[in-house]
Amino acid sequence: TTESILAQLHTSLDPYVAFAVIVKQWLQLVSVILTQEAASSLPIHPYALNKLQSQARSIARSDAGKITQLAADLDARLKHSEVAPWDAVDRLVMAIALRK
Repeated sequence: TTESILAQLHTSLDPYVAFAVIVKQWLQLVSVILTQEAASSLPIHPYALNKLQSQARSIARSDAGKITQLAADLDARLKHSEVAPWDAVDRLVMAIALRK
């Protein structure tokens, strides 16, 4: 479940590292969503690209845009200490899981 993934993240990673890793993976997924058939030209390992392409089919562009904007907002708020690091991680993971 999403909650167990978050619990594992909380015990194994620094929140800033966790946030950066999640954002990087999210942006790779969004790149695949936006490029669709041309995704093979992206600098992503073929195995990872195959996994991302299968996930990309289940995410609407509008959801991808909203979650990407949330990630950018959370990143800015983290840099200004306006949000607790784990709160930012939790919000981003839940947004991705719930696609909101």
